[in-house]
Amino acid sequence: MTEKYLRQEVSHNGKRPLESVFKNSTSKILDFLILNSKFDYSASEMSRITKVPPRTIQRVLPHLVAKELIRETGKIGNTKMYILNTQSELA
Repeated sequence: MTEKYLRQEVSHNGKRPLESVFKNSTSKILDFLILNSKFDYSASEMSRITKVPPRTIQRVLPHLVAKELIRETGKIGNTKMYILNTQSELA
C-alpha cells in the first residue's frame, strides 16, 4: 500500500532546537524544514509560517542550497520549491 501524507505543517513557536540556541532566521528556517521534512515549500510559504521576512528568506535560501542543507525540488510556475536535503551529512 502506498502511504499518503497530508501536508500539515508543524507550527512555529520559537522553542525549536536550533532556534533556541542560535536565535536567528537561518535556524528558524532549518528548524521548520527539519520538522516538515516530508514536504517541499516555497519561500513565501516559509515566510508566512515562520514569520521570517520574505527578503530574509530570499537571502538565506541560496546559502542553504550552496551548503547542501536544503535542495530545490522544482518550480511551480516561477516559484521555486525547497525541501530539507536528508542526504546531506550536515542535515
